[in-house]
This record gives sequence, structure tokens and C-alpha cells, in this order.
Amino acid sequence: MPAVIPLGDELYREEINLPLMRWLMTFMLVIGLAFSLVLFGGSESNEPPKVVSVILSAVFLSVAWLMSNFLKFTVIVTPELINLQSGRFHTSIRIADVQDCLINNRPPLVFGGWGLRVTRFRDGWVKAYSFGRKGIDLVMKNGPYRHIIFSTENPEQLREIIEGRQSNVPGYV
Repeated sequence: MPAVIPLGDELYREEINLPLMRWLMTFMLVIGLAFSLVLFGGSESNEPPKVVSVILSAVFLSVAWLMSNFLKFTVIVTPELINLQSGRFHTSIRIADVQDCLINNRPPLVFGGWGLRVTRFRDGWVKAYSFGRKGIDLVMKNGPYRHIIFSTENPEQLREIIEGRQSNVPGYV
């Protein structure tokens, strides 16, 4: 679902649902539960040792829990902030700290794949919320990351909103 109706003082709101992640999370959950059932099943001579079942169940259920963070990605732009959220992972960026706003056409593999990625480019650290779509590249004035890149369905519209706010933000030079 692309942009939705903004709430309150929001200038832009977008929620991107990721059905592939939902499918993968369900798959991991089913496998984890299958290994859990082995623990409580009957004792057959050809079943794996209980320790292996406990370890595999814990691994698959942990991966399913981690994947639950990437079922939906939300972008919210307010007059002063850009908020990015994917499950429990949240980033708030002050518009006054943005030096430049560019459209990003690079594929997700440049950042290491889909999801939340942190990597290093020649000019500094990059934090990417990459979900296989075109996106926005925010070049930062200061902070731990030189670039913050995120996917969006409407990169041109979002860039116009951010650049419009940059010229109206107090302290922007």
C-alpha cells in the first residue's frame, strides 16, 4: 500500500507491506514449531536427539521473531523530522541535519541485501532500509552516518516534500 492519509501534523505517510517477509516468517515459524513437536512426540528409534531438536527449534523460532520486524516499513515526514520504522527498528532524522536529498536507484545488493543494513562507502557509513524499490538517499551534514537510504513508492514526491521543508526549517543555510 503506497502513501496513506497523513495523521496530525504529518506531511507525508507511507506504509509498505512486505508479503515475502510474511511468507518467510511463517515458514520459519512452522519449521520451528515442527522441531518443538519432536520434543513432545513419542520415542522412536530413528528420531533425532532431543538436544538437536531444542537447538533447531530455538534457532528457527528466533529467526521468525527477528523477521517479524520486517513485515511493514513506515515512512513519516513531519515539519521537522523524517521517521523511518521497521518493526522495533526506528530512526528519526531532523530535516535540518540533511545536506542533500537524492533519488537512489542502486539495487539492494549494493548495501548487502534487503532489510536494515549498515555498510561503509568511500565517503562514510551508510544506514539503509532497503526493500527492493527505488528510494531516497539523504546525505547528512553530521552524525554517525554519512548517508541514510530508504525505500519508498514515491521517491519524487517525497524528495519534493523534504526539499520544500529544508528551505523552511529554522537554522537551514
